[in-house]
Amino acid sequence: MEDTMRDEYTLADVKNLVRGKHYEEYQRHIQAKGNATLEPDIRAAFPTDEAVNAALRSLIQSGAVKVAPAPERDAEPVTR
Repeated sequence: MEDTMRDEYTLADVKNLVRGKHYEEYQRHIQAKGNATLEPDIRAAFPTDEAVNAALRSLIQSGAVKVAPAPERDAEPVTR
């Protein structure tokens, strides 16, 4: 297969650019998946998924946080 990528592109090469075009859809998607956005100070204290999960599990085990049953989620179809 021939490489058709150029070394450089200009804005004239790419038409109809819209900043944030898919932002709202992306936000709905990550919220539906149960993702959370960490503020910079929290991210500094808990830099990995494992660190965040360990800290939250510790709160749950201490009884400081009550856990509601997880809602059942239907499998989402894969769209491309």
